[in-house]
Amino acid sequence: MMKRKIFIIIILGCLLLSGCWDLVEIENSVLPVSYGFTSLPDDLNKFRFFIEYSSISPEKLKRISIVTLASTVQEGINNFERRVNGKIVHAQLAALFFDENLSRRGLKPYLNYFWRDPIVPGTVILAVVQNKLDDLYKSEISKDNQFGKVLRDIITNNSSVSFQIPDQTLFEFYVRILTKGIDPYLPYIRGGDKDFSLVGVVLFRNDKMVGILDENLTQVLLMIQSVNSIGCITLPDDKVSYFVRLEKTEIKPKLVKGKITTSIKIKINCDLIEAPFTINISEDKKKVSELENKLNDYLENQTYLLLKKLQHEFKVDPIGIGKIMRARYPKYFAKIDWYDEFKNITFRVKVESRIRLFKTTS
Repeated sequence: MMKRKIFIIIILGCLLLSGCWDLVEIENSVLPVSYGFTSLPDDLNKFRFFIEYSSISPEKLKRISIVTLASTVQEGINNFERRVNGKIVHAQLAALFFDENLSRRGLKPYLNYFWRDPIVPGTVILAVVQNKLDDLYKSEISKDNQFGKVLRDIITNNSSVSFQIPDQTLFEFYVRILTKGIDPYLPYIRGGDKDFSLVGVVLFRNDKMVGILDENLTQVLLMIQSVNSIGCITLPDDKVSYFVRLEKTEIKPKLVKGKITTSIKIKINCDLIEAPFTINISEDKKKVSELENKLNDYLENQTYLLLKKLQHEFKVDPIGIGKIMRARYPKYFAKIDWYDEFKNITFRVKVESRIRLFKTTS
């Protein structure tokens, strides 16, 4: 019995001692919140590498951001560790930001490091920034806030009434790269000295940026994918605004005699939130039908415009039609180059809307 008690005391002592050493290690840790990557115009082999971090030590809880030059992510992190005199740990990493030039060259050289690091959360958000990262990290809105968390909040809880982009994480980006028949996209951010905004999405083929969709076409893309369930749509010519709730989207590709046709059906419920006239829902059925048809026509035209750009200008499939084809016709899909087939697809788009409530102004 005495030997057992002594053994337990020894074990507890070891645990306490190891806990003390762990505490020291934690206090010396540096926890990055975000990293930023931007190109150098005169050197393609190096990049400007930004880090924004906080520390567990009470006296180091203020927001800090520094920058270094590096040719690899590991070299940059080594540079940071020498400057902050601590061990960088990625347990609280929230976001990675890239400029357009690096995005066009390809993101894998920068993302592979974080993809392989077991400490990095798979929920790290990725985004492409329109402005110079130097300006954004020094902006007024970032002085008292952590820039990475501010932008993450903008992406996650977009204040724009027109659309909301689901989190485009490190995990999601790699899944799309590795999955045949669907291409990735990332949020596109524009910033000023006092505010930041989400202005669309950046399209990728594999890990390389190929183009940008504006807010209107981004809204249509997300609606087709059934990931944008609510939002505001304004018809510019009629000055009529609808608050849209997506009910259902159906994408049905068919292979007939070696040719692919795809039908896209979108069903939505909506409220009329603003119009330059008054209307009574119980008395003016004709006007209600006219408003529904105008919204249908607008969304159908926008969808055809989006599909044309994806097929012929950007040559990517962020919708995932190829993924559906691969599941339905695996033998056929294995023999083809999907991008060659995608540009020749014939689309048929049908939008059905139903106005439920009227909150109009005149």
